[in-house]
Amino acid sequence: MTAARWMMLLLLCSPLVACSKSGAKKQAPTPAPAGGAIDNLEAAPLVGVKTGPARIQIAELAKAVEVYKLTHNDTLPATLAEACPGGVPKDPWGTPYFYRVEGDKAIIWSAGPDRISGTADDVK
Repeated sequence: MTAARWMMLLLLCSPLVACSKSGAKKQAPTPAPAGGAIDNLEAAPLVGVKTGPARIQIAELAKAVEVYKLTHNDTLPATLAEACPGGVPKDPWGTPYFYRVEGDKAIIWSAGPDRISGTADDVK
């Protein structure tokens, strides 16, 4: 492995927290926009507060996939579990993250608050 690949591996691994049995670090809730009205107070916590942590976990999972690729001769893992041997966390709604490989790209997403993949509230 070249020195550049090792440097990239070190940079990618240093903040990696997604691949653990305990899941990602807790993030503080995002406050509502100043001066904005929330029409549905019941839905606000599900959409506004939990999508941020889901996006953070997706970014961390993407880093784990990239580290796997760098250490496995530019091959993407077939599953997230291959990239995260310590365990893949569930999304903030308790659903497993979705993963697929399209050519040379890894696609990771959450089904979102409705827990159904392929709907408008999916988090990517």
